[in-house]
Amino acid sequence: SPKKDELDKLDSTVQMDIKLAAAEAFSKAYGYTPNGLYAFNAGVINYNIFGILDERYAANRGESAALKAKRAEIEKEQYKYADESAKWLELAYTNLKAKTDRSKSETSSLNRTVDYLANIYYWKRDKSKGVSPKDYDAFDAKFKIYDAEHNSFK
Repeated sequence: SPKKDELDKLDSTVQMDIKLAAAEAFSKAYGYTPNGLYAFNAGVINYNIFGILDERYAANRGESAALKAKRAEIEKEQYKYADESAKWLELAYTNLKAKTDRSKSETSSLNRTVDYLANIYYWKRDKSKGVSPKDYDAFDAKFKIYDAEHNSFK
């Protein structure tokens, strides 16, 4: 994979393709060897894509029909990456939390995992507010679980 400065010079579509290829590689690696760090990396890459989309969503403020349609399109993509990220981060959480002899890197990744999961479920909770009370309650419960573990792993 290219270095960050080289990656930044590439077209955004190429950048996205590289990130998705990396996420797929970590996903496949986890399939061969269920290592929490592989799942964490797959989740983080999807989380970062989710963040890029969140910035695009915010950049398309306004009340015109075209901007509302653009935000709806972006939000649909955000859900896809939020779900994929949560899937992998929850695998990382389960795997890393169960490990009794975590390395410093694994402990750091576990702490970041709960933060990312709390952020995802906070976002999903807010998106379901006033739309689906059942989803709101489920996402709120998940948010509270992960938020309560912020920086709790040493």
